[in-house]
Amino acid sequence: MNIKPINYYINPADRNFGRAEYSLGVLFEGIGLPSVSVNDISEAEIIYSTECPNTTGTKVLWIKCCQNNDWNTTAPPVFWENGIPWLGQKNVQGEICGDILYSTYGLLTGVFETEESKDQWGVPIARGGLYESLGLLHYPWVAKYCEILYSSICASFQVELQRVPLWPDNKRYAIVMSHDVDAPFSFIDTDFRKKWLSKLILEKRYNEFSRGVLGYAGTITKKIAGIYPKSNCDPNFCFESWVEFQRTLKSKSAFYVATVTSADQYGDSSDVNYIHSRQDIVQVLQCLMGQGWEIGLHGSINAWRAEERLYSEKVALQKVLGEQSLIGIRHHYWALDDKVPERTLAMHARVGFKYDSSLGLNDAPGYRRGIAWPFNPYDKSSERMLPIIEIPPTIMDGGIFYRDVTPSQGKKEILDHIKRTFESGGAVVMNWHLEQLNPSRLRRAGPTLVDALLELVNDSEIYWASPKELSQWWSARREKLKAFSQ
Repeated sequence: MNIKPINYYINPADRNFGRAEYSLGVLFEGIGLPSVSVNDISEAEIIYSTECPNTTGTKVLWIKCCQNNDWNTTAPPVFWENGIPWLGQKNVQGEICGDILYSTYGLLTGVFETEESKDQWGVPIARGGLYESLGLLHYPWVAKYCEILYSSICASFQVELQRVPLWPDNKRYAIVMSHDVDAPFSFIDTDFRKKWLSKLILEKRYNEFSRGVLGYAGTITKKIAGIYPKSNCDPNFCFESWVEFQRTLKSKSAFYVATVTSADQYGDSSDVNYIHSRQDIVQVLQCLMGQGWEIGLHGSINAWRAEERLYSEKVALQKVLGEQSLIGIRHHYWALDDKVPERTLAMHARVGFKYDSSLGLNDAPGYRRGIAWPFNPYDKSSERMLPIIEIPPTIMDGGIFYRDVTPSQGKKEILDHIKRTFESGGAVVMNWHLEQLNPSRLRRAGPTLVDALLELVNDSEIYWASPKELSQWWSARREKLKAFSQ
């Protein structure tokens, strides 16, 4: 394969130069075309500018800049043309009817999130919110912008250009499986209760302490009586059940484990109620890693508030895993910096994570940043692309089953989401919590997912991957594109 890079020119004096270059880079990467920035406009095959350039070149594609003001303006206007949404002003001159770079930038950086209503964890409310009302929630529109740009390039050059495939072995789309470990036990065990009692004493909450002692004694009594199951029989301890099911799919996935609980000093009441260093948990995690499964960090609710907290959580998990390096993180309830999530993602890079998978939604399936494959987020404060890959989650069990839905309704929502993602050639990134294979939990969210995915088991076009595998593939693909650009 010998793919020729595309030369492009963006005026470096333009106030949005770095942002436009970032957007074009993401689009080229999605298309699978290498690209090179040139300083001489006469060498360019693609030119991004406000005015039509004076050039005698026969193979030049002009992309009109319609957005001269600040690209970080919140909640810009959205207009629709031929079933596609565009941000900012309409283009009445070129063949692309909107500003494709600004539209891409706006979606990728979440320009609507400042105005969007948010839940208690700072995550945009999707159902009935701004994303849904604007028509931006249920399709990864960046993929459509990639299609438009590629078609425009081919029409301008009058040739269909060779591209680096999006997925390995020329697969057409991807499914990425992952599981947050929130409730591995069907009851609150004594090890957590002891930690909780210590916190109550430290905070002088004596009335709660008295009630906590009774709960602790009750748990011991029930364990002695054999009322509470051992971990290997606990219906929530579903590690092996997921492994067995995913053997059918010939795939592996990731388990994100929390090291901070609601009983810890800076733990939030919504944090987990188990101790990650329990012997039975550690044993199963080490066994999974030995079989090629991924273990990642499940960052706590308040981890984003201080970099040292995030680092200590990472170290605590690595310690019980035999100092194994962790490359991936996902935050509990997607709780990132509630005003600028990229500040948290920058912290991730500084403490050594290679990818994040936290830019998700709590109440609906969808594409929070308008994209369904990996990308590097953009830091508006430094005007630079962050050195960490985002694997954008697209569907979570709670996004469907927190509502009063039947299993058949839930299955339809799952398959509809997969179908939309596949139409874009993207990756469905699933977060189904460990404990959901317990059929008594969350309206049978786990068995319903199993039922849905078994309908796809014979689809040879799917690239099944864990987040780590996807991250590694994307990095290797990016290096291949760079090599063609040299």
